[in-house]
Amino acid sequence: MTTNQFPDQPVAASTESHEQLVIPIITEELHISKEWREKGRVRLLKQIDEQAVPVSVDLFEEHTEVERVSINQPVEIAPEVRYEGDTMIIPVLKEEYVLVKKLVLVEEVRVTRRQTTITHNETVTLRTERLDVERTE
Repeated sequence: MTTNQFPDQPVAASTESHEQLVIPIITEELHISKEWREKGRVRLLKQIDEQAVPVSVDLFEEHTEVERVSINQPVEIAPEVRYEGDTMIIPVLKEEYVLVKKLVLVEEVRVTRRQTTITHNETVTLRTERLDVERTE
């Protein structure tokens, strides 16, 4: 009889002059599984920082000056609106009845536009977000 190298497998007994040997065939199997494990944590801290920032802005203002200039002078035809530099001159007319109808330039209205620059100061609040990350193992 032959000694059994693999205890779970049978070994054939020898018969007459022929000896039989049983060779076991072994198959290995593999089983794989996965598990979730916590490796660490992250904590996010969001902070808002505020900073007062002075702001200076140039703003334009326009002022109109109206000056009335008395003329009282007869004219043959109505004068047109005209400009002298930044001043617009608007003729004001009236009709007078005398023996003959005539135009009289009563006055001129002079409109002058002037631009000035003023500085407007104001404090505005600007916000900045900051994110801190803390890791724990």
